[in-house]
Amino acid sequence: MKKLLLLSAITLTGSLLHFNATAQQNSRIIDVDKFTEKQVEELEKNIPNDGWVQLNYQGKSYIANCSNKDYRMNIGLVCADGKNNPFFIIEYSSSYRDGDYGGIDFANSRNPSYTDLKVMVDGKPFGNPFSDKGKANAASFIEALKKGNKLTLSFYDTEFNPETGKDELKLNRSIDFKTAHPELLDVKVDCSND
Repeated sequence: MKKLLLLSAITLTGSLLHFNATAQQNSRIIDVDKFTEKQVEELEKNIPNDGWVQLNYQGKSYIANCSNKDYRMNIGLVCADGKNNPFFIIEYSSSYRDGDYGGIDFANSRNPSYTDLKVMVDGKPFGNPFSDKGKANAASFIEALKKGNKLTLSFYDTEFNPETGKDELKLNRSIDFKTAHPELLDVKVDCSND
């Protein structure tokens, strides 16, 4: 009888762990079509903020990260159409400054407004794996991103240095994102420019 109870307890525990893992995974897949307009406007307040989430909207999938209170990142590493290169877009959140910037793009890997970008995962540098010349680092970057805890993107602008008389790179800002739930990075997403 004790063996039967122990076996039942182990089976029940295993079932509960599987259920909890499935429920947690499902909480990371968000059907944005079911959100109200207000919830969409404040997306980062209505979804998990500890790493990657999958957003399904109008029949397409997107991967987002709202772990930084001032910025939201959308990323595509596996494009559904198989034609586009991996990309990212970082938007200001509605928490940034006075809230008027919410939804405005800060940076876009396809149309960079910055002079240079340096990407790190847990402090390990990968250059700019989203650029054409950085494609050689893309595979190792993606693998590190799937295993890492923190993604850091450092954006640089060019500024004239009166002491040297030359334009030099100057850090504009560094933005960190938590990288929990990396399995979502394998989801095929819409990588179009729409």
